[in-house]
Amino acid sequence: MVAALTPIFVAALRTAMHRWVPTSDNGLLLLRTADVATSNHPWLGTWTSASLTAGTNFNNPGPLLFDLLAGPVKLFGYGIGMPLGLALVNGASVIGAALVARRQGGSRAVVPMMLAAACIAWAMGSELLVDPWQPHVLMLPFLFILALLWGIACGDLVLVPWFAAVASLLVQTHLSYSFLILFFTLALVAAVVFHARRTPSKRAGLVRIGVTTAIVFLVLWMQSFIEQLFGDGQGNLSRLVSSSSSSQTKIGLKLGTRLIAGVMVLPPWFARWAFVDAVPSTPYTGTGPSQQLIVSGVVSFRVAAPALLVFVGLTTFLLWRAIVARQRVVVAALAMVEGLVVCAVAAMIVMPAGILGLSAHQMRWLWTMSAFNIVALVSSAVVVLRLELAARAECASPRVASARWSTHIGTASMVGGVAATIVFAAMACPTFYQLAGPTADHGSRDTVAAMIRQMSVLRGHAPLLFDDTGLRFAESYSGAVLAELGQLDVPFEVANPIMVRQVGDGRKVSGRAHERLYIREGDDAATIPPGADRVVFVPGLSASDLAERDALVEAWTGRLTEGTVTLSDAGKEARASGELGLSQAQIDGVDNPRAVVDFGLLSVAATQGWLDLTQQEVDDLVRLQQLQVQWRFRTVGLFIEPLNV
Repeated sequence: MVAALTPIFVAALRTAMHRWVPTSDNGLLLLRTADVATSNHPWLGTWTSASLTAGTNFNNPGPLLFDLLAGPVKLFGYGIGMPLGLALVNGASVIGAALVARRQGGSRAVVPMMLAAACIAWAMGSELLVDPWQPHVLMLPFLFILALLWGIACGDLVLVPWFAAVASLLVQTHLSYSFLILFFTLALVAAVVFHARRTPSKRAGLVRIGVTTAIVFLVLWMQSFIEQLFGDGQGNLSRLVSSSSSSQTKIGLKLGTRLIAGVMVLPPWFARWAFVDAVPSTPYTGTGPSQQLIVSGVVSFRVAAPALLVFVGLTTFLLWRAIVARQRVVVAALAMVEGLVVCAVAAMIVMPAGILGLSAHQMRWLWTMSAFNIVALVSSAVVVLRLELAARAECASPRVASARWSTHIGTASMVGGVAATIVFAAMACPTFYQLAGPTADHGSRDTVAAMIRQMSVLRGHAPLLFDDTGLRFAESYSGAVLAELGQLDVPFEVANPIMVRQVGDGRKVSGRAHERLYIREGDDAATIPPGADRVVFVPGLSASDLAERDALVEAWTGRLTEGTVTLSDAGKEARASGELGLSQAQIDGVDNPRAVVDFGLLSVAATQGWLDLTQQEVDDLVRLQQLQVQWRFRTVGLFIEPLNV
């Protein structure tokens, strides 16, 4: 257990020492966490992008994640409190899974469970272990609920209230778990009925368990019910129910089978390097009725379906042998493996794709499920093999020689499981940023930190209207700005209905604000509009780098104007095929040469080998592109101006 917990707390300690900084959506999560038990208390989870496909704005169902993180954040400040709170959530999930495993099978069952936890931590990478973004923060709690479901399948019915608690956290925090939890709940009911009928002694405690579960459910969902009954307008739960029947593109059986096989059955399984690529981000093709989701780079259905059937067939064989041997714990584990495959397929059939198409964050539960299933399958296979050898030893001569193999395999599996757990945990400790969610833009952290430091000048300021128009998609700064306004006790309002759902009805525009606050990036941040006051400015380049960029822009603009940039043979072929992306007028320097250089079109053509240039000239254009990107996305300004301007 110590090994499995180590990467979590190493990541939390390292992040706390450097002070956690909220980037992208994490700023909004911090804002709502800090709002707990204030006049802006969050009664719901965050606004969800599923609203865009449903045609109505709604939130994730509840604020349990905010409630869990609020204590550490309020006690220690967000720089230390947020990574500490996340470590406690993930650490408690790992400990809970270990305790459940120990209740079912002793220390031998703890080892594979901790191996699964260490594998998940390694696949996520260190920085996702302290990332509050919902799809990532729930991966280890999902392992806990799989352990709970396994324990209940074993007949440990006192775990049912714990299942209700963890399931509430998952569903309230991210809707992607709702279908799975529905299927799990049906399986749980079937398990309870089965064990109650089979074991009369368990019936006596069913009433107490049922009452406890009902109390846990009501307490944890009370805030969602309050918003539904007493909130303004249509309640969030009603919005969720009404939107569930809306016409949306579903992932479906074929694509779902391909994705499940790619993560769960076929190598590289749940590996770190497949965390992004196994479910590739894929936009729709076509519009309206002709809209389709055509995904490439994933195993074909013809390969995925047989692979999944072989996986289920192997599990069924082991399940049969475990039933014959009357190994209750192994039978429950293997039944879980088969059941999880069925649940995953069913969830994929009914799960809608996102507004932008397919994205891995919709199904991060696949990685946790994969680690659990593979470890459970291998561990069960070892147990079944030992049982087979032990049975043969009873009939073999001499018995002692045959029995030793069973003992040796058991010892080797334990040692190997512990060693593998230590190895995966050790590999998960060094700093690693997955290119997923807010951590994908980890390069913006220094800019965000500098911006936050400068925002102290706003302390005590009058109410502001935050204007989010003109912001690029998935920029890193607006959430941090709103979170810091909350930390500075600067009241603010928003007009965008989506932002109202994000920051709370108490911050809906009311007319109190007489100034608007807005963010600009790149060249727009470097220029102060008439009548505005720039209160924050963080340049993305040093003075020397900026001078280098300007010199390169001038030099290459001049070359285009002079007509000294020509196409290579590969470039001429690219022009003929339509791949070039540059017109002849642009190449000749007739059509806005500065824009061609500024927008990086020339740099792209150079890196593709489409221009007749020396290696030094290609390197210069690559350097220019790096400087341009750094300037555009790491230069940020925060402006205030009167609302009548």
